[in-house]
Amino acid sequence: GMFAPYSNYKYYTGSGLCPRSFVSADRLSYIKDYPSRSMELLNEGRYTYDFRDADTADVSYTYSYRVSGAKTRTGKAKVEITIERNGDSWQITKYDETVIRN
Repeated sequence: GMFAPYSNYKYYTGSGLCPRSFVSADRLSYIKDYPSRSMELLNEGRYTYDFRDADTADVSYTYSYRVSGAKTRTGKAKVEITIERNGDSWQITKYDETVIRN
């Protein structure tokens, strides 16, 4: 999966690191609540990368969004993640975002 088996996930309410199963359930709940979603990368689609070493990088990006279901929400969000190499793939070990609703 995109997320490591355990990660530092912003929306985890438990203690310690968040299991991937919680991330999956949280994402699925969001999709069910807002089945219609559109997002657009801002800053000309640029991502910011900062490689700590060959196997770890911090990545950030900003996007605008419009989601709707029972409610409609619009705004912007800045996402900050840390990715780490795991064999031949990369996994998210930290996920944080700041959401500004319109």
